[in-house]
Amino acid sequence: TEAEREALEALKAAAQTLLDRIAEVAAEITRITESVNGYDIDTVTSDDKAAIEQLITDIDALLNGNNLTEAEREALEALKAAAQTLLDRIAENLKPTEDVCKPFIDIDQNAWYHAGVHYMIENGMMNGVGNGRFAPDGTLTRAMLVTILYRQAGSPSVEGKTNPFTDAQKGYYADAVTWAYAHKITKGATETTFEPDAPATREQIATILYRREGEPEVKQDLSAFSDADQITGYARAAMQWAVAEKIIQGDGNRLNARGDATRAEIATMLMRYLSK
Repeated sequence: TEAEREALEALKAAAQTLLDRIAEVAAEITRITESVNGYDIDTVTSDDKAAIEQLITDIDALLNGNNLTEAEREALEALKAAAQTLLDRIAENLKPTEDVCKPFIDIDQNAWYHAGVHYMIENGMMNGVGNGRFAPDGTLTRAMLVTILYRQAGSPSVEGKTNPFTDAQKGYYADAVTWAYAHKITKGATETTFEPDAPATREQIATILYRREGEPEVKQDLSAFSDADQITGYARAAMQWAVAEKIIQGDGNRLNARGDATRAEIATMLMRYLSK
């Protein structure tokens, strides 16, 4: 009868709705699982805080608004606990540290860069610029950058080694440049010059760290960044690697690869690299 046919169609529609809900919940659990597992406890930063908080909100929505199986509920509770652990680590990293940062009158204890600056000062890889200032918004020269990495490597002897750069034969950075050149970490600005006093750009930093890492092969899509086409050719692979490793996370939808990096930005990038 017509009534029976309508009743059957209604049952079919209800069954399909249930199947769609099950599929939707499964897809959402998969998305959340992949997102949470994509973070690392040792490299998570304040930049990730909002995204992780949103994941916890999404988990709560699933727990409160769906008829979940026991296995699904247990999996979501475990994911929520993992996400909360990540947030706890971020909060720990953001705690003001009076001992090493207090002497500097221009370090904001609550700023996004605090963890990175604290890490670099505490480990003896960066110092102030004088008069009680750290100058987080100042620039860091190419000489200073390789010197930081040289110190982090233990300042090994460079006896018997040389570098071809006419402008890096003397000064506090001479051994650091020689070490970096010997280990193929830097190739200089030209074949005979290093330009030690030039500010370090983001793509130069990425390239130096990438070479130090052994130039691993990586394929990272940079299309999310509107200025990805501005990366200098030699630095493209390095920038792909730096983004993939979350050493460089961009400023919104821009990488600003050729722009000078501030001391705060460099401290944060080096913390992400050296502590990963």
